[in-house]
This record gives sequence, C-alpha cells and structure tokens, in this order.
Amino acid sequence: MKNIGLIIKQARVDQGIKQLNLAKGICSISYLSKVENNQLVPSDEILVNLLNRLSITITEVSDEEEISTFNSIKELYKTAIIYRNHKSISNEIVKIEEKRTIFKNQVYSINSVLFLSRLYLISGKEMSCVESLFEFIEHHEENLTNYQKCVFNINKSLKSFYTDEYLQSVEYIEQALEDQKTIVLENWELADLYNVMAICYLVNNYNYSTIEFARKALNIYRDLLLFNRAIDCYISIGISYKRNYKYKESEESFQAAYRLLKDRGLFDFEGIITQNLGTLFTIQGESNKAIEYFLSSMDCKKTTEGYYVTILSIIQEYSKLKSPENILMWCEKGLEMYSKAKEKNLSYYYHFKIFEAEQVGGTEFTNILIKAIKYFELKKDYRHVYKYAVLLAKYYYLNKKLKNSGVYYQLASEALLLKNKFLKWEDL
Repeated sequence: MKNIGLIIKQARVDQGIKQLNLAKGICSISYLSKVENNQLVPSDEILVNLLNRLSITITEVSDEEEISTFNSIKELYKTAIIYRNHKSISNEIVKIEEKRTIFKNQVYSINSVLFLSRLYLISGKEMSCVESLFEFIEHHEENLTNYQKCVFNINKSLKSFYTDEYLQSVEYIEQALEDQKTIVLENWELADLYNVMAICYLVNNYNYSTIEFARKALNIYRDLLLFNRAIDCYISIGISYKRNYKYKESEESFQAAYRLLKDRGLFDFEGIITQNLGTLFTIQGESNKAIEYFLSSMDCKKTTEGYYVTILSIIQEYSKLKSPENILMWCEKGLEMYSKAKEKNLSYYYHFKIFEAEQVGGTEFTNILIKAIKYFELKKDYRHVYKYAVLLAKYYYLNKKLKNSGVYYQLASEALLLKNKFLKWEDL
C-alpha cells in the first residue's frame, strides 16, 4: 500500500476538500500530510476512516490484473495523444479514478501517474490535480528512468505552456530531447516529442526551430497515416513561414492542411486553417479576401474563445477599411457573446470596447485604453501594452496633449523591448 498517499491526495484534491477538513477527527494535519507525501503508511483504522470520508474504495489486484490494468492505461495514453478526443478521454479518466488501483510494481506505479498527468493535461483537468500528480513524481525523481524523465519533462513543458509560462516550456521540452537521446521511443512517441517542441518554439516565436521540428514530426505522422496530427504540423509550419514573411510557403502549407482535411473528412480543423489563411491575407493588405476567410472560419467555430479570435480579426479588418458601421456591428456581437459567457475572458472585453470607443473618441476612449493598458501590463502581455500605448499616445498627440503623448510613447518603447525579450536597449 506504499502508493496509497497519492490516491488519498488525488481524491481529496478532486473533491476540493482541504487537509484540515479531511483530517478532522481522524488524525493530525501533519500526519495526513506525511501520508499524502508517501512518508508514512497510515494505520488500518486511520486508512479506513480517510477512505470512508472520501467515499472511495481501493482496488488491489493480482499480478495478471496489474499488467492488464497498466496496459489499458498506457493504451489510453497513446490513443489520447494521437487522437485527442477530449470527451472520451474524460470518460475514461473517470473510470480510472473510480477503480483507484494500487500498483505493486514501482515502474507501473510511476508510469501510470506520468500517463495520467498527460491525460489530465489533454482533457483540461484542473491544474491542481496535475500538480498533485507531479508532486508524487518529484518525490521519486532520483529513481526515475531516462524514459520516465523524458515523459515527465514533456508533461512539465505542456503544463508550462497551458499556464502561459512559455519560456519555461522550452526549457523542459529541450531537456526532454536530451533525455530522448539515451532511450528508444516508439515512432508515435517520438513524433509527439517533436510536435510538442514545435508548439513550444512556435509560441516563443522561434520560427526556424518550429519549422525544423514540425517537419520531423510531420514525416513520422505521414508514415503512420496519422493525418490529424499531420495537419497540426502543417499549421505550425504555415504560421512560422508567415511570421518570416514567406507568404507563398505559408499559403502552400495551409493549403496542404486544407486539402488533407477535405480528403480525410477532418473538418474539426477547418476553422483554424481558414482563420490562418485570413491572417495571411491580412498581412499582405488584402482585407476583403481576409474577411472572406474569417467569415468561413466563423461557421466552423465551436468554442467561445474561437469566436472571440475571429470576431476580433474581422473588426480589425473593417477598422483598416474605415467602415464604422461594420466595426460597431461586430463589436456588439463580441460584447454580447462576452456578456453571456460563463467564463469571462477580460482580454477580449477590452479589445472589443477599445474598437467600439474609438468610433466615439473623447474620455470614454482614453479611459478604456488606460484601463486596458494596466490590465495587459499585469498579464505581462507586452504585445498589447505596446499596441494600445501607441494608439493612446497618437490620440493624445493629435489632440495636442503632448506631455501625455510622451508618457505613452515611452511606455510603448519599454513594452516593445519586453515583447521582443530584450532587457536592455543595447541588445537591440
């Protein structure tokens, strides 16, 4: 029962129960903490009381059942990485949690936690649940095999990615690549490693490295006939070429992805591909063509976040075309969607309000810009600090408020340095 602490902690975190409330009347908080960190095996009486309070049962299995259970978790891990069917993954996770199997084999025990961590990340489980699994792995870190180290670093990279710690995500995934040099991964695992590397490089604007590893992943995915993941790679390559101003190569990559989704009926990707084709024509100054693609993308969107991205893209193109009626119409749509959303993304609220207020000008416009700039500063979103500081500085300049204009041009300059990851002007 040496892994019972992990199960108790995981069940407590899942149910949102504090240590104080779980331990009350059963044991001390320090005793429970030691149990959860596998520093202490609880007495039978305390264990029964803890499990009863958590309303869970523990399954101890034979060697044959242990192998079978572990293999089913590993197969789910593989299937989840390849196909990413969030709904079915979530359903399978519930079954795993209900069974609460304790593995006697240490390798199975650690690997199952590593696999479950990735399943949690893919399914969108709360980060507190992922962190509790990470703590278990860290407790055994000195004894991890190179394979386990590799998988753990991939998981840590993805967790950093999902929590917007993008530079940290690169450090972990590069360490995973070092771990991989001493082991043999299955082809689908190697492709996954390269694909995660490409994504982490992409979000950090390391465009040449993105193309390099996305191509490596793409070659393996095509050989394995994993066309959904191949589309991921085409998209990453297309975005990177777009950022490097290689518009022909960018469009070729997006069109290759589009042909693949049509041939294979993978229409879940249509929204993101048409969105990227829209942004490609945006950069080339073809606003009307960009809007056509954005409208096509709108028809494919399934998430509120996806709608926000496309609505904002459409607003920005109509702003370039100086079309106030269309700007206000789409701002209204975006703000209405924001008001009805269960989870509020304040970033898009500010984006929509700024474009709406710009049509009016005056104090409403400057007030919303000042609030937005402070908000994006707190988020360390220096791109939008720069963008809106320039907009506000220009507005003050045109209205002959030169002191205020200077303040925001200075802020924009500082944000531009941070946006491009320069700490000193000498580094430019």
